[in-house]
Amino acid sequence: MTSQSNTNPVDRAVLAAIQRRIELYKQNRIELSQLTQDLLTIVSGTIAVPRDWHTKFMQHWSAIEEANALALAAGSDRVLPEHEEVIGTALNEIQRLVRSRF
Repeated sequence: MTSQSNTNPVDRAVLAAIQRRIELYKQNRIELSQLTQDLLTIVSGTIAVPRDWHTKFMQHWSAIEEANALALAAGSDRVLPEHEEVIGTALNEIQRLVRSRF
């Protein structure tokens, strides 16, 4: 596990922003489509995360994006009930990745 002192200030800010966006989604303050867009935009601001960390992040983000696309195709801006577990797991894994960098 990497300590916060070993993570550069830019990446610390990016990681905090990722965590904040997930919290806003879980509080129903932003929609799934906004979360999906925000996470991709925010993670692009990292400058020194390991390649494997980024790969894992993108795998979990892809699950969220797929659920978002399926919801939009069904005419919904909220996760479909059958995808709630996938979204929850992906968000938990992203949060675990973020904590591993702090």
